[in-house]
Amino acid sequence: RSRRQLRAALHGGATPCRATRSPRPLSREKARSQNKSLPRSSTCIAGSFNPPHNGHLGLVRHLSLRHSAVVVVIGHNAAKAYAVSPLERQALVRQACADQQIENVRVECSDDYIWRVARKHGAPLLYRGIRSWAKDGLAERWLEFLNLIGPPALALAPPLRTCFLEADPRYAHVSSTLIRRRCAAAESVADLVPPSIADAVAKLYG
Repeated sequence: RSRRQLRAALHGGATPCRATRSPRPLSREKARSQNKSLPRSSTCIAGSFNPPHNGHLGLVRHLSLRHSAVVVVIGHNAAKAYAVSPLERQALVRQACADQQIENVRVECSDDYIWRVARKHGAPLLYRGIRSWAKDGLAERWLEFLNLIGPPALALAPPLRTCFLEADPRYAHVSSTLIRRRCAAAESVADLVPPSIADAVAKLYG
């Protein structure tokens, strides 16, 4: 089989999602109006959010305008010790969403397979944010493959499609690694993270 035929078979005949770029945010008034007319659909976006930054929040906002409910999943390994715990990162994401009035978002931590979390919430799609294919493509394709084979292999369920969102070009240079380096050097991260969590990020990661 060709690569395209194999991918289509793994997706249950469905066409895989290509990376799309999230647009500039709408005004709060227009966002609320648009959200009220959304169909009752939920979705998940997963990541480590270590720490959350402007690129992350832009993606969450984008999804909140297109789905009635968004579950932000902070994935972690229960056997691993983290300098900043998943619960602390959860609090950061919640605070940033509240400050930006993104109201239809639920943030939770999980050490389970992400596709199981998505199924629990009735989400037919999983979203992942990428800076670019050159920077994140290889690792993201591997995670996509796991979400395709995991459900049929372990739960006799249909594969979970993964859609990729490219960050707003203004945030393409932003990464959690960059923020951690700045914090370690006692440099400002005010231009990289939402204002409401800038002090907390500097304290937790400094």
